[in-house]
Amino acid sequence: MDSNITVSSSNITSIHTVAQVISWVTFAIGSPVLCLVAYTLYHLVKTDHVTPVYIINLLITNIFSFIGRPNTAGEKNLISAEIRSLVFYYSVITNIVFMVCIAQERYLLVTRPVCLGSRHAVRSSALVSLLLWVGPLAVLSLAIYGYFLWLSVCLLPFPYFLFLCLDAVRALSCSTTLPSQEKRRILGTLTFILGNYIVIFLPFILNMLLKSLSVSVEGFPLETVASMLLLLSPLLDPLLFFCVHKSRRDILQAFPCCKGLVHHQEEPGSVPTISETVASV
Repeated sequence: MDSNITVSSSNITSIHTVAQVISWVTFAIGSPVLCLVAYTLYHLVKTDHVTPVYIINLLITNIFSFIGRPNTAGEKNLISAEIRSLVFYYSVITNIVFMVCIAQERYLLVTRPVCLGSRHAVRSSALVSLLLWVGPLAVLSLAIYGYFLWLSVCLLPFPYFLFLCLDAVRALSCSTTLPSQEKRRILGTLTFILGNYIVIFLPFILNMLLKSLSVSVEGFPLETVASMLLLLSPLLDPLLFFCVHKSRRDILQAFPCCKGLVHHQEEPGSVPTISETVASV
């Protein structure tokens, strides 16, 4: 019996150590990457892009995730632990909400392109984003009052993600107006969001659902795995930037130190693009 207790406590200690290492690594790498990507996306918003508005808000949710992470070294203050737990749940809720918005915007770009691409659309998306920061507070109240079953149900938009992805594939196969590169970006964004939700958030939601139903999974540390995967979210969310940006020129123009390189590429001695050749003819 004593040896089992020793092994069990050793496993718990090793798990806490691994979680603490992952937490610090993701914070050290994720925080500067989040700031850099958010700055670049802000520049794209000023050029009438709609999707970066939602992605910027998605990156902000990772800040709440950093604040709400549990203290792996042990808790001394119960009140601070409860506050961090609420902040953590709020980050999960808002992250999923903005992923839904990004996926829906990509889907509408295929099915309803006239609704997007204007300054009015950018302002509308900014207003919607403000409302979406307030709306999840109602869902958060389910966690405050202990209704984790209903909370886990509210965080299961998997069928909607799957519908958007499959119907977008159908619409893209029938579309003749969008270029092939734009089609790949749209499909890549929807696929990435679906995969990100399945890998990062679905295990956590399933664990919360099973615990609310008093169902235990024997032989598999679902809670530990789900907690580890959530720590990786700040590293994966910035990858959405590479799914939506259109060209390297857009990235370079966001940084003052790189504008000279952009102008150098646009000099008369540079190789003209196909569009420039057609326009000159």
